[in-house]
Amino acid sequence: MEELYKNDSDLFYKKYILNYKRALKMKKLGFKEVCNGYYYPDNNGKKEIKFMYYVGISSQNKYVTLAPTYEQCFDFFREKYAILPNIEKRKEFYRAYYVTSDEKNQEFIDNVNYDLLRSIMVDSIIDFCLNRNGNNLT
Repeated sequence: MEELYKNDSDLFYKKYILNYKRALKMKKLGFKEVCNGYYYPDNNGKKEIKFMYYVGISSQNKYVTLAPTYEQCFDFFREKYAILPNIEKRKEFYRAYYVTSDEKNQEFIDNVNYDLLRSIMVDSIIDFCLNRNGNNLT
């Protein structure tokens, strides 16, 4: 039974919550919104996700990295960077794009898999913001 719950938790995490690498980049961009999940090193130094279902967490340090949802990231991009992300359902695929405040930078991405497209779009916007800020993490 415990193994079944672990798998369900993993599916939830992978579908709605950014992985550690993306969350770390969001931290670099200044993300500090209240989240129900965060990454913290286990005894072996590997980052594992922890959830606080009734109390959110908004503080970060060198050990703790917030684990935002994709929607929280899209809100953050709109509010802090004036980037308007959008995903539309087309006849046989999804189209994602974002527009910056000066409307000079747009990127269109098409894919039949919504979850994959959302991840690609978040990566693309993160990279755009890091390059604009001169904070490349690679």
